[in-house]
Amino acid sequence: MTTTDIIEIEVQIHQREQGAILVSTTGDLRDAVKLPRSSVRIEKTGGSLAILTISEDMAIEKGLV
Repeated sequence: MTTTDIIEIEVQIHQREQGAILVSTTGDLRDAVKLPRSSVRIEKTGGSLAILTISEDMAIEKGLV
């Protein structure tokens, strides 16, 4: 059995769609990645900034860490 670590990352929200969200860690749209909303949790902190809760594996795969 394997366990996946869950991490929190501060992100800029660029766009929200019904099943996905576009975010970046730099605030630059050119660096943004699309994430399935069903696989992450977003907690807004102010404006378009948020804390993203995501599996470490997915964060690495998407280049967020």
